[in-house]
Amino acid sequence: MFKLFIGNLSFHTSADRLRQVFSKFGEVTEVFLGTDPNSGRSRGFGFISMGTQDSGLAAIAALDGKDLEGRTIVVNAAEKRTKPTAKSDESRASGKGGASGGAKKTAAKSPPNAALPPHGFEGHHDSTRQWDHGRDRDRAHDEKREQRFDREP
Repeated sequence: MFKLFIGNLSFHTSADRLRQVFSKFGEVTEVFLGTDPNSGRSRGFGFISMGTQDSGLAAIAALDGKDLEGRTIVVNAAEKRTKPTAKSDESRASGKGGASGGAKKTAAKSPPNAALPPHGFEGHHDSTRQWDHGRDRDRAHDEKREQRFDREP
């Protein structure tokens, strides 16, 4: 079995249509179309499993860069997904790509249960008190302030 990746598909291309096109080059054992889990709409890519490697390579040679339903499709051998390494996770989280061109900065990691630094007025913090910083509080404060300035001396 030989698996192919098909990219840049029209959102209207169906699995049956892909099976029809690729079956000209050999047995198609499986067709998968990537769909959005929320809307169910096609995401523009798919995978096809061909019966033999020869039929898969023939499909790549014949269909890569060709027009299918108004789109120039990309057809190549599918690559197996590998588990991401810690290094690739770190670069994704920091928003930096793999090759940054400079020295990598490593952040010092604190223990998970480290005490939080004090903050607030004079470093005091009461974690049991919930502060209300909503608009109503601000609006009430502004109204009181305006009343003080509206008085005539």
